[in-house]
Amino acid sequence: MEDKLCRICFESEEENSEELIAPCKCSGSAKWIHMSCLRRWQRMVLVSQPTHPSGWSDDERFEICGTCKGKFTCEPPVRHELMASFTGPEIAALIGIGKIICASTKFTNMLEQQSELAKMMGGYHNWIRGVYLITKIEKGASSVGDDGVSAVNLTRPTPSDGVPQMVRGEYKRVVGEVAKEYPCATQVRVQYFTAGPCQTGQISCCLVTGGKSGYTVLKTLKQALTLAAHNAANPQGGCVAGQPVRLHSLQNRADLNGKYAITATFNEKAGRWAVQLQDAVWVKIKPSNLEPISFEDIPSPTPTSDNPQHEGFHSRQPVKLHSLKGRADLNNMMGITHEFNTSSGRWSVQLPNSEFVALKPTNLAELSTPEALGLSAGGIRVMVFLGDAQWSRAQLLGEIANGSWGLCSADACELLVGPGDRWPLAEKRLLLAPDNEMRENYVGRRARAMDLENLVAMALAAGQFGGEGEEEDDQPAQQEEHPPEEVEVEGTEEG
Repeated sequence: MEDKLCRICFESEEENSEELIAPCKCSGSAKWIHMSCLRRWQRMVLVSQPTHPSGWSDDERFEICGTCKGKFTCEPPVRHELMASFTGPEIAALIGIGKIICASTKFTNMLEQQSELAKMMGGYHNWIRGVYLITKIEKGASSVGDDGVSAVNLTRPTPSDGVPQMVRGEYKRVVGEVAKEYPCATQVRVQYFTAGPCQTGQISCCLVTGGKSGYTVLKTLKQALTLAAHNAANPQGGCVAGQPVRLHSLQNRADLNGKYAITATFNEKAGRWAVQLQDAVWVKIKPSNLEPISFEDIPSPTPTSDNPQHEGFHSRQPVKLHSLKGRADLNNMMGITHEFNTSSGRWSVQLPNSEFVALKPTNLAELSTPEALGLSAGGIRVMVFLGDAQWSRAQLLGEIANGSWGLCSADACELLVGPGDRWPLAEKRLLLAPDNEMRENYVGRRARAMDLENLVAMALAAGQFGGEGEEEDDQPAQQEEHPPEEVEVEGTEEG
């Protein structure tokens, strides 16, 4: 009697304890196979397909034997399960609300090598150094792999002139309604983000600093402004929820003195604030050991260029507006300095509603007291996300498997730093998929695709498609992404 051997690994049942099966009509030496060997071969079939659902095909090799053309008697593998076999069950289980999807260093470096035109054509600015907070998961129609995963990018602030007029109008309407109950709503810091390539220009959700996790995600702008204003109007021990603080005068934990944190919730019985430090550690601290500060007081964890003073102020400094004639409605409002224009002698100042105005230094007053920085609603931040990114669960697992993304838990400490500093912090904590066949195949395919994209972009730039490539007489000036367009405002001096 002929020994039964697996047609893939050529091992017998004596050499391998796994049972051999006959899943098709093949006979002879090709009749037998281990289920694990069949699945490994089917994995290789999957590797050749793109991760995006639009590129998926019902490859018959999942169900039909390539030799006898008979249908396999065992059910074909589910795409989601195969993808999870590449990433490992631990990473697959991490996909959930409140987790971070972060671009890997290799993926970011690969995209950054593209030309600017190729980046624009491919929408790569959405992915380069992307840090996406998962905000919603919708159950799939047929299987868990079809679940819809929605996430918003924490790293791409929208310049004020990029905020749609419809969204501006909604803000003005909502802040007026909320201010009837909480007058401090007009001082809540609102920052807009270009959060992904889907539903662009529409508010997908909002985030308010403070709450059990250190932040709270809400569906509407009104809900977010109401919560932020409520927190600002109800301080506990001199601090409010969602506020950046500096720890001081601790005796038993002197090592924490000078550390920065964000307030989450207050325990009235214990008389302590739960705060999360920049290293994601949670501690409970008495209000007397917390100094309310501004987000702008927290130094960047990554190297920055020098920040010289101009007319008594420096960049990212909290200020108070005063003595304005043309825009008297801005008097006593707080703002943040950004860049100084030496030709006009004015500071670009961002207001709580993200509007930028150009102001003379004589119309700015320095803020430095805890009362001004901490007890105002300006110490609380509302992040408004325009659009989002969307994956199916199986698609996302595929992109994690090929090394494009990693996963980690979301922490409030990400919100203590500026948008540009969030990727380096999250990237250090990433869980990445182990080396696998899918990553090896992807690197080669992606390199070839990017070479082609660059060639097309170069041809378009040279005018080889759709025209003769003649230069225009009136070339628009290159627009600076930051700071956005400003409104010059006059004060009491020098007209």
